[in-house]
Amino acid sequence: MIRATAILVVAVLTVTGCSNAHPPAPPSAGWWCIAAADGSTGICRRARAACDAERARLDTNGVKHNACAAQGSAFCFLSAPEGAKKLHCAGSMSVCQKVREASAQGSDLAGKPESDCTEQP
Repeated sequence: MIRATAILVVAVLTVTGCSNAHPPAPPSAGWWCIAAADGSTGICRRARAACDAERARLDTNGVKHNACAAQGSAFCFLSAPEGAKKLHCAGSMSVCQKVREASAQGSDLAGKPESDCTEQP
């Protein structure tokens, strides 16, 4: 009984890890998302490194964002800046709609929208 318990503890520690220094990776189809404290912007990327790079870029513009956090889904719209189709994603429907609306009104945030915001797993 003691041996079985010890093996179980080792297995749990091996699978879950002992440190909470890094947040868990999102599921294979998940997202890494950031948002500004005031809710004005937010971006999601599939890869943590891409999210971190986007956060650093946005922070240099004077708008501080939270750390990249794993999310199971994001809210995205399709646009075609300079002829190349691109998916623009945010962590909430409201931020996605704000960015899409600004883009539709001529902002160069994302290029002219070609779709509505939809949830993407």
